[in-house]
Amino acid sequence: MALPVLTVSLAGHLTKQSLEGAFVGVREQLARGDEKRVVLFDCTAMDDYDFEAREAFVVWHRQHRTRLARVAIATDRAIWHLVVRTMALASSTPMRPFATVPDATAWLTSAI
Repeated sequence: MALPVLTVSLAGHLTKQSLEGAFVGVREQLARGDEKRVVLFDCTAMDDYDFEAREAFVVWHRQHRTRLARVAIATDRAIWHLVVRTMALASSTPMRPFATVPDATAWLTSAI
């Protein structure tokens, strides 16, 4: 059975404050139950991000990685794909970049 996808939609220029606001609902969902969850970061409408926002994502991920089965980031920016792959290697969490939300969702909901 596929896990429900927790979605975080990000748009425009991402700041630490806007990212932390987007995390509120996901934090609540991750705190419920014992099962690991799958999370989709929809960055298809995002233009750029601050260094502080990137660091806030790293901290969030570190705090929650034991609760994450998979993390997908949807963006059409090739350089961000490289950043995501590097973060995945460093964190040893199944994390992958995708060009589209449907592709990301398909991977998140496939058998784990």
